[in-house]
Amino acid sequence: MNLTFALMVNMERSLLIKKQLSRFIEGNVQDIFYHHHRQVLKTKNREGGELKMLKKDDAQFHMQ
Repeated sequence: MNLTFALMVNMERSLLIKKQLSRFIEGNVQDIFYHHHRQVLKTKNREGGELKMLKKDDAQFHMQ
């Protein structure tokens, strides 16, 4: 995780080591994210999108 992501989720970068990205993806959109991710890996076609993410205190924010 880079410094920008650490600032977005309101955590120190050192605390993000070995944390899975899925911990920060809002639960209702995790399946959509992983389906999209598999499609990108399969087709190599990168498309932009928006994702609901969670900060350390579980407050939601949108990331593009």
